[in-house]
Amino acid sequence: MANKFKLFQVVELLHGFPDDRLKPGERGTIVHEHTVPSEAYEVEFCDKEGRTIAMITVGPDDISSVD
Repeated sequence: MANKFKLFQVVELLHGFPDDRLKPGERGTIVHEHTVPSEAYEVEFCDKEGRTIAMITVGPDDISSVD
């Protein structure tokens, strides 16, 4: 089965990650794809100046695509 999302795709969080100070709706960019042991994505979140504020691994059910 193909991954649901692609490298460098902009995605939006469906729910918050309070430990990482991320709220639902925050947008980030997929910077790495994981397939083992299951589908997951490393997503980088930046501030308005382009500085990384968080980089977390999420599952495909944690994010939605931004068109």
